[in-house]
Amino acid sequence: MNGKLKMIIGLGAGYVLGARAGRERYEQIVRRAKDFGQNPKVRAKAEQARDLAGEKAGHAAEAARSKASETVSAAKHKVHGSGEPTTGLDAGLAGSDPETTADLGALGTGPATPGEVPR
Repeated sequence: MNGKLKMIIGLGAGYVLGARAGRERYEQIVRRAKDFGQNPKVRAKAEQARDLAGEKAGHAAEAARSKASETVSAAKHKVHGSGEPTTGLDAGLAGSDPETTADLGALGTGPATPGEVPR
């Protein structure tokens, strides 16, 4: 029992001394970090970095807006095409759009052109 008591007292003393030393080291690190942050050279460099990041973010935002605008325009062109109807009575009928006409012509079922005899 005597050995266990000495061990518990030793562990307790070690804990208290270690905690105190740990706290002092922590406070030393905090003081140095504050001093570093207050340094005029460090503040100037941090301000430069902040300004540069803001400038780069502005350029990136403009590039994203431009690309989004291009993408929307391309999508509108795909949906609406060159004014050819995509729905309704003329949609997809032979002669109503060049692609359909070419496809049907290749099959030999295309519309007759003036002077041509239908097959």
